[in-house]
Amino acid sequence: MNPEIIAIFGIYFGFALIEAFRTGLFRKPNQTRDDAIVEIVSTVATLGITQPFVVAMSAVALGVLLPQYAGALTGINYFAGFLLFLIFDDFVNYLYHRAAHSNAWLYGLHRAHHSGEYMGVRVLFRNNVFYYLLAPHLWASGTLIYLGLGWVYASYLVIRVTVSIASHSDVCWDRPL
Repeated sequence: MNPEIIAIFGIYFGFALIEAFRTGLFRKPNQTRDDAIVEIVSTVATLGITQPFVVAMSAVALGVLLPQYAGALTGINYFAGFLLFLIFDDFVNYLYHRAAHSNAWLYGLHRAHHSGEYMGVRVLFRNNVFYYLLAPHLWASGTLIYLGLGWVYASYLVIRVTVSIASHSDVCWDRPL
């Protein structure tokens, strides 16, 4: 398993452990058994199937359509590559999320994320699996990896996922800030 994946799981489970002791990871107010099922299925499907599939399929499609561009950005500066991920992954994800709140069809795929009556790391991936299948930022990240920026993506992903986990956690880690 890649070090960045180990780091992400460690960060996720670290926040989950803190929630377990401080705010009750599986004892949230108003949670139901169905909430737990939705969160487990969507998290496993998203992390284990949908996101890896989208990133891999973008590389496969580009390998067929544009084989001459494989690794084209390999030699660029790390910070330039990081900026590309900030624009094409993080900013595009922000725009997609905004669109999901203003488009009824997309909101149907995203509604589960906001239907829980509590916050916590468990809701991070609580979406319809098709929400991530259509997520343009995942396709863009796969494209950047195909273009040779996988070495940048490894560290970018740890930072991005840490921010996402922390912002969904109900532990008030940011109160001192």
